[in-house]
Amino acid sequence: MKKIYLILMLLVLLPSFSFGYLEDKLSCALNNKDITVSLNKTAGSSCKAYIAYIEQTMRQTARDLFTIQEYVTQGHDTDYRQQVKKDKLALIDKFQGVRLNIIASMKTFEDNLLKKSLDYFILKVTPYKIQLTRSLFKLSVLTGGIPPDVKKYQTLLSGEVETIDKIGKAKSFEELIPLLSGYIYFKQEISWKSE
Repeated sequence: MKKIYLILMLLVLLPSFSFGYLEDKLSCALNNKDITVSLNKTAGSSCKAYIAYIEQTMRQTARDLFTIQEYVTQGHDTDYRQQVKKDKLALIDKFQGVRLNIIASMKTFEDNLLKKSLDYFILKVTPYKIQLTRSLFKLSVLTGGIPPDVKKYQTLLSGEVETIDKIGKAKSFEELIPLLSGYIYFKQEISWKSE
């Protein structure tokens, strides 16, 4: 009986699984034990919808367990109901396994997408970063009074280089998106100042 109460409490308090930036945009296709996650909406159903359905089914199964336990306690067809109870507990375990596999697959997909995006970005932006670093070096060797416009330009260049470095070290899309906005801002400001 305590196990049933524990299961119901876990299901009622089932934590929402917010782990990433793309979780609302991911689609899942489930085939036996394989889970395919993609950004393609036509490749499956929403991963969040799958998880919501599984959680709803788990809650209903837990309610069924309480009903079964009441019958067992009252002594109604105890042997049959004990087997049904055991089957329901196994079903909850199976649903929880599928739920956790979907969440893990989503996390893996997002982590891989982040890594590949960062690798591609760094590959494409490296020549630009080298150009910025050279310009910064040239400005740093200037002696004497540096005009305020040149100082602002120097600040923009170093801000852009720092932003590129931070982008390369981003650990999540939540961290990456604002950095990309900063990168675009600095790039626009630098292009306007150099005209």
